[in-house]
Amino acid sequence: MATHPIPGDKSRIDRSFEVITDRNMDILLNITTNPNSGKVYDYYTACMDTAQIESDGTAPLLNLWNTLVEMPTLRLPLANNLAALFKNGLSGLFDLNTEIDSSDPKHMIYSLSQGGLTLPDPSYYFDNSIYPQYITHIQNMFTLAGANPADAPVIAAFEKSIANVTIPPDQLFDPFTSFNKMDWFTLASIAPNIPTFELIRALNLDKSVEITLDAPAYFVSISNLLGASTPRTLMLYFRWRMLHWMAPRLPAVFVNENFAFFGGVLGGLSVPPARSKTCMQATDSAMPELTGRLYAEKAFPPASKVSASIIFDSIVSSFEVNAQRLPWMDPTTSQRALEKLSKILRLIGYPENPRNYTTYTFGAHYVKNLLGVNQDQFSRAMAQAGKESNRKQWEMSADTVNAYYSPQKNEMVFPAGILQSPFFDPTYPACMNYGGIGMVGGHELTHSLDSQGRDFNGDGRLQDWWARETSQQFQKRVECIIAQYSRFSPLPGYYVNGNLTQGENIADAGGLKTAHSAYINTHPNDVHQPSIVPGLDNEQLFFVGFAQTWCSKLTPAAIRQRLLTDPHSPPRFRVNGPAMNLPAFSTAFKCPANSPMNPPQRCQIW
Repeated sequence: MATHPIPGDKSRIDRSFEVITDRNMDILLNITTNPNSGKVYDYYTACMDTAQIESDGTAPLLNLWNTLVEMPTLRLPLANNLAALFKNGLSGLFDLNTEIDSSDPKHMIYSLSQGGLTLPDPSYYFDNSIYPQYITHIQNMFTLAGANPADAPVIAAFEKSIANVTIPPDQLFDPFTSFNKMDWFTLASIAPNIPTFELIRALNLDKSVEITLDAPAYFVSISNLLGASTPRTLMLYFRWRMLHWMAPRLPAVFVNENFAFFGGVLGGLSVPPARSKTCMQATDSAMPELTGRLYAEKAFPPASKVSASIIFDSIVSSFEVNAQRLPWMDPTTSQRALEKLSKILRLIGYPENPRNYTTYTFGAHYVKNLLGVNQDQFSRAMAQAGKESNRKQWEMSADTVNAYYSPQKNEMVFPAGILQSPFFDPTYPACMNYGGIGMVGGHELTHSLDSQGRDFNGDGRLQDWWARETSQQFQKRVECIIAQYSRFSPLPGYYVNGNLTQGENIADAGGLKTAHSAYINTHPNDVHQPSIVPGLDNEQLFFVGFAQTWCSKLTPAAIRQRLLTDPHSPPRFRVNGPAMNLPAFSTAFKCPANSPMNPPQRCQIW
């Protein structure tokens, strides 16, 4: 920590995620800078052509602004302007997408979720330090765009009104609270000032397909806000949303002003990221299945998939054994949990049949390329409404350094991007692979039965399938974790939001316990043997390997922002929290009773 300063272009450094991401980026850069790489080369090259971007000037922004229509009356123009944002991949007032129907997981429905804020969390609008700087930022951007900077306070005040009615994310944690299925007529009745049917026509949506709202109260409030707003205020807001989104794709003066506020003031950065990194990420986002396939061909040999699969198999087996030994679970609920576990699908490495994007063609103008991609992605998403869901559709590119569990699909996905050193290496000792990728596997598996995942059955349907007393016992243990993590402080005066992070904290605890037992059961003769590190046995190295994958350093600004927005606890507590709750850790290291890592009270669920 003392000898690794955070680079000016980053808010975080670590020895796993950032290291692997940079390594993966190098591999992808070798691919995208090769003229033989076709579409990915064309897209990346246009993004890197800053001379062309400077020559285009504000024309791409003005073209986008010209898609907006004046609002002498509200309903139809408002619908058309919302449609202009949505079609181009932007959002305004709320987000529109499609998702798996939690009451019928074999089909897709529309989803509307609260959104429309430019700052990362509603609390920033009420921060007397941040809010005035935000107004100045809008003024600067409008000046650069040739618009009236005096309009900035009107825009900021309108967004502040949205922030004031936005439901905090920790109040939407319960899936039964955040899934509110209805028809479009119901939406129109509870939020009459939202031009529901005009928007359906503008976007050619299928009004026979139902929708779900994440927060009905928010849409009622937005309707009231629309009723109290002038057409001019809404027009300024929509223009700002377009300008803000467009800023990183415009000439350098826009890029620099955008970075000065969002990178500098909010992120604590002093240097913007390299253009090559920005364009590589943009290319990966535009064609994730293509870039992912090309990456996996270089970085993920078939042998790695076989080795990782063996580890994940043992993780599932160990979790099933542990689940049957829990004294607080009744036999019926326990059997249902095992049935759910038996149905979990595991996707490893990369999609089986990745899309090749044959319809995409790219020219010299980056923004035109980007808008074309966004329009295609939006239209494809809307076309899914009412159709059968695809359980094997990936939500991440294969080069992503992450993994996830989907409760509606009841599946775990481990991209090739995270199946790299130090999380995983076929040449590593088993203890380190289990402490690294084994814990990740256990973490994602535990999500199937965390405080959100437990509300979905084995087929992905939102359903209360727990016995009442067992459910109460589960919630009692969740409250223990919420209270414990709420006492953790990464910065003086700042604390972890135990409610917001509860699901990830449960998954971390279950992941470490499951990975440890899987290692013990799979390699019983290996456990107490000397490791490759003098002074540690293999069981101790398991825990050290686990801890090192989360070894991180963040700027204070990044920590504060993540405490407000990130459902994960800060890295230090993702290590010490699960370890102090696992008796095997204090036994392995002979921690004295009542010491920090061997506390008198532990919080355990799975």
